[in-house]
Amino acid sequence: MNTNFQEQVNGLLVEQQGNLLVYTFDDITRDTLDVWTDHFTDYLVSLSGEPFQVLMDVSQDTLSFTPYFRSSTQSVIDAYGHLPGRIAVLSHNRLITSVVDLYMRLQKQKRFQVAFFADRKAALKWLAEIN
Repeated sequence: MNTNFQEQVNGLLVEQQGNLLVYTFDDITRDTLDVWTDHFTDYLVSLSGEPFQVLMDVSQDTLSFTPYFRSSTQSVIDAYGHLPGRIAVLSHNRLITSVVDLYMRLQKQKRFQVAFFADRKAALKWLAEIN
């Protein structure tokens, strides 16, 4: 896949450069999470098993780990956790980072890696190492 685009839908900015996909969340409403789930699912299917590279920017101070966020994430993991890839989570909130880290460690059936960053450049560098 060699697509480049940028799109703002609800509280979600989606940017893609080749296989790298960046999601920047301005809010975590149900509408925004539904857009994210649909878009992320389409992206994973389009890769046909190639390793994915995703940056999840949840660095806005107003964001929280809601039950709907958890269930949306779980539905994607249940369907596509067998795919190889990397997700870098960009967050400055240590509580969110700790909660999401614990949640992701409990996902036993996933083949992808997840890492947490406070610095965007470091996150992008780690994602690029997949190639």
